[in-house]
Amino acid sequence: MPTHTDHSERKRAELQAYIRRELAPHSAVRAFGEVIARASAIGVYRTDPIDEAFLRSHAEPGRAWNMAAWYDEHSKRYPEKETP
Repeated sequence: MPTHTDHSERKRAELQAYIRRELAPHSAVRAFGEVIARASAIGVYRTDPIDEAFLRSHAEPGRAWNMAAWYDEHSKRYPEKETP
């Protein structure tokens, strides 16, 4: 028969497992927020870090004058398809 100590240890282990499961995602979100805040504070990003990171990761998204470069690259990848 389990003793009171065994029960308490099991409950403590269950609580610790619960805390790890539930708080781990929150810790990651908090750490991400801290990184973004630090990057904004030192001037890496200005007003909207997520938007700026997206723009930096894509070469001139949505620019009409960049479409010629897109068509050139597209025709190299897919020569059998006709590009407008």
